Formats: sequence, C-alpha cells, structure tokens
Amino acid sequence: MKPRLIHPREITLYRIVALDRDVFGDPVDKGIVETGKILEGQVSYASYDRVNLPGGGDDPQGAGHVLFYTSDWEEAGGMKGDELVLSPSDSRLVVIEVRPCGHYYGVAYFQKVIFARKSASVKGAARQ
Repeated sequence: MKPRLIHPREITLYRIVALDRDVFGDPVDKGIVETGKILEGQVSYASYDRVNLPGGGDDPQGAGHVLFYTSDWEEAGGMKGDELVLSPSDSRLVVIEVRPCGHYYGVAYFQKVIFARKSASVKGAARQ
C-alpha cells in the first residue's frame, strides 16, 4: 500500500544549475532553469509569522518542509539549492536540505525537503 499526502498542493520546482565551478568544485555562477516542473507535495511550516527558539543537534534552521513522493522528486532531479514556488500564493522558497523519510519495508516513499523563504519571485527571471 502506498502512503498518501495530506492536503497536497501544486509546487513548481525550478532547478538551479552551476554555470561555473571554482577549484574546490563549489558553484560560482548559478542560473535558473526556465521550465519548472510541477510536483505534488504536502507543505508544513516550522514557523509562521512568529519566532521559534532553536533546538539542538543537526536540525536545520528552515522555515518548514515539503513532503514529496520519492519517485516524483528523483524524476524531477531536485536537489539542495533548487527553488520551489508554492501555488497559489507564489511564495518563493529555497531547498536547504533533502532527507528520505516515510520508510515502509526498507523503502523511503517520501523525501522531506526542508526550505527557507526567499523574498522575490522567480517567475520569468533568470540569473546569469
């Protein structure tokens, strides 16, 4: 039995590609792939217009997370640093970490994509 998402929303994934890399392999210049891929995901906010005290351990300081089906996320080629746009609010988010979750019989059915908020919109914009 495949688990289901609760209140799924349409989320557009915009891939960020490195145009050039430095000596250590880190991206220097980044560009946005113009054609976004629409995925279905379950959004959960860690903080929503309030301040949360930081916890300890390896918990990233994100504004929330989105659950995607692993098959959809891998097919879209999503990774850390990519941008997400939530529909219908057009909120712009950046992926800061991706973790497998929702394990059933040794298989991760979901990817927990932790995000931070961005202020501007990516629609029609390409950075060079």
